[in-house]
Amino acid sequence: MFKRKQALDVSVLPRHIGVIMDGNGRWAQRRGLPRTAGHAAGFLAFREITRYCNKIGIEALTVYTLSTENWSRPQQEIDGILELLRENLRDSKNFLSENIRTRFIGDLSRFPEDIRQLIASDTVEIQNHSYDLHKKGPRIGADRKKGEAMEDYERILGEDITTYRRLMDEKTGYTAAAFAYPLGEYSKSSEEVLKKQGFSATMTCREKINTITRDPDCLFGLGRFNRPGGVGTERFFERVLKGH
Repeated sequence: MFKRKQALDVSVLPRHIGVIMDGNGRWAQRRGLPRTAGHAAGFLAFREITRYCNKIGIEALTVYTLSTENWSRPQQEIDGILELLRENLRDSKNFLSENIRTRFIGDLSRFPEDIRQLIASDTVEIQNHSYDLHKKGPRIGADRKKGEAMEDYERILGEDITTYRRLMDEKTGYTAAAFAYPLGEYSKSSEEVLKKQGFSATMTCREKINTITRDPDCLFGLGRFNRPGGVGTERFFERVLKGH
């Protein structure tokens, strides 16, 4: 007899959950598979758990993945774990579009240099700008000209973005999730085109404090404050906070 699954009561959920990833190798061995297959299954489970926690509103998920004792395992198994880590780090940018940020804690010094760079790249990211619209003329930046047909505007902006993305992919292998408006100029039409292009956020030059919520649209039209040369940090933030 099966019990009926009860609805999840989100009002009693914790804000932070910790998970210890243990037993992957034994799981594989019981099935006659190499231990690396168990680690691969563990990474798939990690993705599933992460997305589910995000879906139900868990604010933070800490996953204990690798201990100092693990470095004493056979080199083939260690190499397999590191390659899985590389693959998942390259794929972690897909988490950004789902409002999930990855952070690493602990001793990272024993990781190979390329993995440390991949970890750092989740903190410093490359974002999209314009290929040939950073100028003033009949069109200011990427803004839609007065009276311009939406079809023409979408084609011009789309071609510019496609050219930039192709070059970025050739040079870095990276696809940006955010777009910084050239000269900070934009319109409602700009946002519509960029959403169709798959961007998750846009940044303007307008001075404002941003309020980040779970609504994905809050990441479009983000403002910023530029600190002039010679203005100290304390004075700068006093001006910002005084006006808001």
